[in-house]
Formats: sequence, C-alpha cells, structure tokens
Amino acid sequence: REKKNVGLLSDKWNAVKEWRIKDFHYNADEDSDPKKIGVIAQDVEANHPELVTGYEIREDETRKAVKEQQMMWMAIKALQEAQQRIETLEASLASAETRLTALEGA
Repeated sequence: REKKNVGLLSDKWNAVKEWRIKDFHYNADEDSDPKKIGVIAQDVEANHPELVTGYEIREDETRKAVKEQQMMWMAIKALQEAQQRIETLEASLASAETRLTALEGA
C-alpha cells in the first residue's frame, strides 16, 4: 500500500565489487579510538551518484553522505547473486564428479 512501480532489482554484483571499503577515524575521534568501517562518499559518488546525498551543515557549507540503507540492500542483492553463482558451481562440480566416477567405473 505504500509502494508503487515495484520491480526486481537488476544485478548488483559489479556495483558492490567497486565499493572501496575503508577503515578510518572521524576528525573528532581520538587516534586511540576504534576505527570506523565504511566508504568515502566521493568514492561512491564517482560510479553511483544515486547513493550519495548532500546536506547543509551551515549556510555556506555542505557535506556529502552515503545512503547506507540503500547500499545495504544493494549488498544483499549482490550476496544473493553470489549465492546463485556458488550453487551453479556446486551443481557443475557435482555433475563433473558424477561423470568422472562413471568413467572410472567403465
């Protein structure tokens, strides 16, 4: 009731592979604090501008941020694709092993 134009998401395998995951401190963090894990908005924006938004911190200054929830869903889609690839490879391997066993028995 809340959504329209619903469709299946296109493949995201290559999109997610492009993300450069980094560890870092924010400027306000102490160097001894645990590092955060994430991406740099400008890096993501180069290939996926739809995942980056701007926000104003002052009248004369804006910053960029990633749409983390959208990235999470893309990552889940890529994980589903990876699982499909694994299952396909497992089936191919099982088939090859069956053929090899049949040849050895002949």
